[in-house]
Amino acid sequence: MSNMLPARAGEFIRAYLLGKKENISFSASFATIIVERLFDLAIVLLLLFYVLFFNSDIFSQGFATENHKLMSYMFTFGQISFAGCLLIFVFSIFMQYKNSSAMKIVNVCVKPLPEKWGKKIVSMAVSFAEGFSIVRDKRGFIAATSLSLLILASFILFNYPLYLAFEIENSLPLLSSLAILCLAVDIFVALFPTPGFLGAFQAAYVVALHEIFGISKAVAVSLGIVAWLVTMGTIIAAGTFFIIRENISIGKLAAEKQSR
Repeated sequence: MSNMLPARAGEFIRAYLLGKKENISFSASFATIIVERLFDLAIVLLLLFYVLFFNSDIFSQGFATENHKLMSYMFTFGQISFAGCLLIFVFSIFMQYKNSSAMKIVNVCVKPLPEKWGKKIVSMAVSFAEGFSIVRDKRGFIAATSLSLLILASFILFNYPLYLAFEIENSLPLLSSLAILCLAVDIFVALFPTPGFLGAFQAAYVVALHEIFGISKAVAVSLGIVAWLVTMGTIIAAGTFFIIRENISIGKLAAEKQSR
């Protein structure tokens, strides 16, 4: 549901089910999702910086060297995202060790806002601090980082069989998957959160494979469609299985969302 509903609305369902199963508050449960997104984004950006600064030669075989505008956009987006992530991480750590001082800053920032919105933001900040307490748990921090790396590695390796199927494995380095991931997850899906990432997902493949690496546009489009079908087909199949297994009632979920 997280992937199929518009604007990632299904994240609410995930937070609700997690809170129900682990017997924690909804706000604390939702905070863990925000923290997970930060971990994923931070690791993707670190990998992107590594590729751009230490393996930039992989971009020399396509149109990337000619398309300076596209590359500059990627650099700019990466820099802004990295700065934003760094700021959030620093403030989150500040909240862990100097919570009262951090909350004073939050209260000052929300003063110009309507009281209703101010209270919501303060409540979210408290929940976020609770969720980010993982930075004080060495074992939990290592586990979260390892899982993020595993997910990213799975995505990068996922594309290789498709390269073989389309007979372009000799034209592309394995790290080209990282460019697709950055475009798909960090830019296109973030800016255009369509249901099931339809359109945004395929656009990321076309831009990465055709515009950056010089693969035929027809091949890039076809590969993007097949990758989307495999990805979403797996998600729908697994999701359906767990909906039945967990005995999830869509009606109860809708009622719960309205009460929030």
